[in-house]
Amino acid sequence: MAIPIAPRLVLEPLDERSWRLRDRDVAACEAASVIAYVGQAADESYEATWVAHPGGTDVYTTLAHLLADAEMRVALHAPEAPRTAVAVPEDALLDEVDEFEDALEEEWMRMYGERPLGV
Repeated sequence: MAIPIAPRLVLEPLDERSWRLRDRDVAACEAASVIAYVGQAADESYEATWVAHPGGTDVYTTLAHLLADAEMRVALHAPEAPRTAVAVPEDALLDEVDEFEDALEEEWMRMYGERPLGV
């Protein structure tokens, strides 16, 4: 039976001393739901073999330390919020900018008698 640990984490027992740690926000049938495999050693420490967020193997003195690390890893690698589209200015606004630039260039010509550099 799966044991909910945190809002996004669940431990699934594999046997008496090993578990699968999953992300509850990903469907259980998806391989991406597996965050780590956890085993309890003879000295009562816990070894996590991380398959995501990033991978590797770490040893923890308590299950609480392991789960705190798992929560941090999941939070740090949460998918970004969808980006919103940037509104493109309407043609009328672009026309106003063009008119302003033309007026600015005319004023420059009136004051200095030559075109500004780069124009």
